[in-house]
Amino acid sequence: MTPFDANDAAERKALIAGALAAHRERGSPHITIEADTPPPGSEHPAWVQYRLEDGLLNADYTDEELERLPEIVESYPEFTIAAREQPEFADGTNVHINGYTDDDRLAAFIEALFCEVYGYESTYRLWVTEI
Repeated sequence: MTPFDANDAAERKALIAGALAAHRERGSPHITIEADTPPPGSEHPAWVQYRLEDGLLNADYTDEELERLPEIVESYPEFTIAAREQPEFADGTNVHINGYTDDDRLAAFIEALFCEVYGYESTYRLWVTEI
């Protein structure tokens, strides 16, 4: 895997799928995928972590983003919201989503989270920050 960032939908999905394959090959604890700028109305860039071992996708959401999340999860039946936590020290909610699928389908799901839940425009830049 050589590219670590992309700013086109097809390239982002390929980047995510490549990172997932590298994660599996290396047996790393998780991968972290992050946008380079905050989404509209937020102070921090959005991020998602995925752990192959148990199919856990972990991310933080504002209240507004959290309202949009169930619709996206429902459109991908292989995923379910497993837990929601609101730590005292943080704004927003940490959500655990469980699901197993192929790398391309998971990449499409993660792309949908960034575009439809976080609200990024089609040209946002995505980075794989940890494999």
